[in-house]
Amino acid sequence: MKNRKKNAHLVDVPKLGLALVVIGASAALGYKLIDGQNKKLEGEIHKHDVTLRALDDEYERELARWDTKVKTVENLKRTIADHGLGMSRPVPERQIVNVDEAGRVIPGQSSAVYIRRLLDLADEQRAKVKR
Repeated sequence: MKNRKKNAHLVDVPKLGLALVVIGASAALGYKLIDGQNKKLEGEIHKHDVTLRALDDEYERELARWDTKVKTVENLKRTIADHGLGMSRPVPERQIVNVDEAGRVIPGQSSAVYIRRLLDLADEQRAKVKR
């Protein structure tokens, strides 16, 4: 058998040309990776932008809805009553409950009666909800 190595023809590749090809391939691969990341982030930004627009629209609708509810005094009073937002001015008789040394409420205070009434109403509401 003959030695076939002698018949092999090698092509002399210039080192500068090979370096340019490797650098070009690396640059193309880097560009593709960066472009893929860019497209992914662009999709996320678009998704968040759509969500933001939807929330802005919902906010505007709520503003318009509440604006119509509170334009007049009658509508405002009706809305406060409907949503259970009725509040009264704070008065000391309803805010302070005096207790004795044992921690029992001293009888005859209007605040104690008021608080007892509120607790009874809360119990009635809980009973209605359970039904």
